[in-house]
Amino acid sequence: MKRDRAPSDRPARGQLGKSTLRSFQYAWEGLAFAFSTQKHMRVHAVVIALTIAAALGLDVAPAAFLNILLAMTLVVVTELFNTSIEHAVDLAVDHYDPRAKVAKDVAASAVLVASGYAVVVAFFVFAYSSALPKVMQGLGLPRHVQFGSLQMAAVGMVLVALVIATVKHVTGRGRFAFGGPVSGHAALAFLFATGIVFITGNVSVALLAMALATLVAQSRVQGGIHSLLEVVLGGVLGSLLGFLLFAGGVSR
Repeated sequence: MKRDRAPSDRPARGQLGKSTLRSFQYAWEGLAFAFSTQKHMRVHAVVIALTIAAALGLDVAPAAFLNILLAMTLVVVTELFNTSIEHAVDLAVDHYDPRAKVAKDVAASAVLVASGYAVVVAFFVFAYSSALPKVMQGLGLPRHVQFGSLQMAAVGMVLVALVIATVKHVTGRGRFAFGGPVSGHAALAFLFATGIVFITGNVSVALLAMALATLVAQSRVQGGIHSLLEVVLGGVLGSLLGFLLFAGGVSR
């Protein structure tokens, strides 16, 4: 029979407040530990500070600013969970275990997904900011800018390189132009193919471009450099960036 808790078992008056404060203290210590020991957290902090400064400078609307804060908070939260899972796995396993590797890789992929979402949000918020033309005019640039196809392709190549390099750095897999969890060659191939689709508007040319991009992706699998999943992820990445860049263009 379960006995009732004696009055002495109940928290004394004032202990509840102390336990709450202690919980906040522990949470703060965890956050401080993550920032002091994890290089990625410090990088996130710098990027967040620069992003907030840019948002304030461009007078971003409150709703858009909240979207940016949400995206950046999501990145930090996933990085905290990633750090926690890494330490928990290291505590439980003192030798190589493929299951431990899967746990760490999946946790790292959560950070990757959140970071990708943050990049997309920032792209839309800043590229279409109503204050951007004034800033460009102040820098001596034309008030209305229409990026051409070559400029779009160059921007896309830079974005692909940044995303692929970040993925390889976070996961620790692959070299600059070889291997990794996402195929950079497939991403570039489908980026260009998607651009051709929107630029030409010709079905035959579009099909040919997609076929060539598929051949590039298939060659990475056949050469044993990437798995099918890795080239599919690269193709999705390239197609998404191509759509964002070429579907409507970045015009002011």
